[in-house]
Amino acid sequence: DVGPGLESATLGECNIVQVGEVFQNFELAFGVRKNCPFKYLMDMFLLESREKGIFRDLYVKYEHLKTSKPCTTVDSHTMYFSNLAGVFYTIPIGIGLALLCLIAEYLYVGARDAEGR
Repeated sequence: DVGPGLESATLGECNIVQVGEVFQNFELAFGVRKNCPFKYLMDMFLLESREKGIFRDLYVKYEHLKTSKPCTTVDSHTMYFSNLAGVFYTIPIGIGLALLCLIAEYLYVGARDAEGR
C-alpha cells in the first residue's frame, strides 16, 4: 500500500528506483502531548479517513495546483555548475565583504582610542 503522495509524485515518465524498504506509507503525522485524551480520537479519525480514501481523493483533486511536477521531462533542467555558479560566487563575496567591514570597524575603533576617547 503506497501512500497517495508517493503515487502522485511519480506520475508520468519517472526514472525513480526505490532503495530499501518503505519506512512509512502514511504521509500524515501529528504530534500530541503524552497522555493526551484526544489521541485515540485523532488516530481513529485519521485511520478511517485513510481507509475511506479521503486523502487519496484530495491528492487527485489538487494535483493540478502543484507548481512543479517532479517527473515531467518537458521542463526538466539539469543542475550544472554554470546554472548554480551564482550560489558559489555569492558565498565568498559575502565573506570578503564581512572581512572588509570587520577591518574597517577595527580601524575606526583604533583611531578613536588613539584620540583618547
